[in-house]
Amino acid sequence: MDRYINTTGALLASAFVVCITIWNVKELSWDTERHPILNGTQARELESQFEQSLIISDWAKGLWAAIDYSLFKEGYSGVVVGKEGWLFSAEEYFVPEKKQAKLESNLLFVNNISKQLQASGITLKVALIPEKAEIYTEYAPIQPQHRLGLREEVSATLKRDNLDVIDLFETLDALKHEQQLFLKTDTHWTPQGAKAAANIIAQTLPQHDVMDFNTIASKPTTFRGDLLNFIPVAPYFNNFGPSPDSLVAYTTEPSALEDEDLFFAPITEPSIALIGTSYSANTNWNFPGFLREFTKQEVLDLSTEGQGPFTPMEDFISDSDFTNSNIKIVIWEIPVRYFESNDFYATSQGNG
Repeated sequence: MDRYINTTGALLASAFVVCITIWNVKELSWDTERHPILNGTQARELESQFEQSLIISDWAKGLWAAIDYSLFKEGYSGVVVGKEGWLFSAEEYFVPEKKQAKLESNLLFVNNISKQLQASGITLKVALIPEKAEIYTEYAPIQPQHRLGLREEVSATLKRDNLDVIDLFETLDALKHEQQLFLKTDTHWTPQGAKAAANIIAQTLPQHDVMDFNTIASKPTTFRGDLLNFIPVAPYFNNFGPSPDSLVAYTTEPSALEDEDLFFAPITEPSIALIGTSYSANTNWNFPGFLREFTKQEVLDLSTEGQGPFTPMEDFISDSDFTNSNIKIVIWEIPVRYFESNDFYATSQGNG
């Protein structure tokens, strides 16, 4: 019934758009030779002109987005629409130019980082985050063939070079039917996904039982994921777009100590550092907090948002003080798709 109502509403909205378009026909350019009317290219062309010519462009943008999603199950460039309200980042489907060269270059960068850390007495653990579309294949359009084997190739190559690799695919794939591990409307994992990853990673680390942590859950809130930016139906046409997620946020703090215990407790620097992307840095997922809870140790969080996994590691390794710190283990969180992104090693060497 809801789908019928949405479709009917979208058809009515389409009819309204047609009326407005006819009214503004002198302002629109119909190039049917370059953009046949019956395919999506003409619609995109008219959409751009329509939005630019109307004062109420936000409303118009929302209307077009509602029509695209309701009738054609499409969004703007940047999102791939799946089944039952699931959205996937277009980065999971993009086939980059010279992908093999970029892959080999980035693998070389990771290998070199491992050697530098090992020379300083630091153990590197590479935590590979699988793509959302690989975990939730039942909701995702089929990825290009090269993407399907990317994680296996990365994992096998790094292990062959004697790196300590924690491939999170099996853990997440085994739990996906018990709890939602990725957000429907966001690129990232849910706190449950982050918790499952932290648990399996902690099992590979020495257990010192240094301190206890408590994790507290908040009340559920409505969460509009980053992929909804590519289906901009808000605020006028929310009912015609994907439903937002419900998010329970978590915070992890050291267990309460008595005043005298706190006074006499030794002050020690963290021996574990976390370096990674927004999967780690974004507090919505509480990944560093779950690591603290499961390792029973403080974790130095050096992850950053918006820079990918390689830049924060380069910043860490370039800091002359890292060899003088108490860090003995570095957990490097890397989403698999970044191995076919920019040729980071060549760029960092000045050859990009």
